[in-house]
Amino acid sequence: MRLECYKIHDVAPEIVPGRSQREWMDAFPDRHPYRCLPLTMANSTGWEILCPMDIKIVWNGG
Repeated sequence: MRLECYKIHDVAPEIVPGRSQREWMDAFPDRHPYRCLPLTMANSTGWEILCPMDIKIVWNGG
């Protein structure tokens, strides 16, 4: 698979490959979430889009 991205604004998010290590997973006793193979595989597959600024998202449940 090939991914092509183009920067169209001066401030653009960084795109990095997915990583299998997560701080919230490391914080669990005995690193229990790593025992879930689908979760571990999903973390290391795909891409992360790192937002260069703080944002607030509200969901109304709909």
